[in-house]
Amino acid sequence: MRLFTAIDIPDALRQRAVGWIQQFRPTAKARWSPAGNLHITTKFLGEVAGERLAGVEEALRTISRGGPIPIRLGGFGWLPNPHSPRILYWGVHAPESLSALHTATDAAMAALGIPRETKPFRAHLTLARIPPDCPVVELRQAIASLPPEQPAQFEATSFHLYESELHPNGSVYVKRAEFPL
Repeated sequence: MRLFTAIDIPDALRQRAVGWIQQFRPTAKARWSPAGNLHITTKFLGEVAGERLAGVEEALRTISRGGPIPIRLGGFGWLPNPHSPRILYWGVHAPESLSALHTATDAAMAALGIPRETKPFRAHLTLARIPPDCPVVELRQAIASLPPEQPAQFEATSFHLYESELHPNGSVYVKRAEFPL
């Protein structure tokens, strides 16, 4: 099973993101994130054998957490960079405690033999995956024409272990466990 850990966003912010996705969809033939898949990934675990699930959950229960994390969402960006975009995201701005959660999760999973992240942690909320041959000029123009954003803030009080089930029409995320912060 393909697993990852993530922070959910409140429904009101999910609806704001869905509104942008609907507005941007006609501008690019990207793979747009379904509403149910909008989250902030804290660690991608990859393929994990089903019999290891209980051990993963136990390790996640034992990691050090520093309490709720204030998160602000704002601005759009491109990964890996604006010149070669593969992901359109809504920016995540949070204190060091979010990176600390990623680091603790990464260490706990490494102790189980799950490889550590090789790239620096960059919290974001994926709105779309951009195919290599997809022009994004109209999408860039649509983003540039938006009025200034209203602040989008929330306090994350838990994180989750998700399974990503692959289906012909895309991935479906199934929540396997919740862990308070």
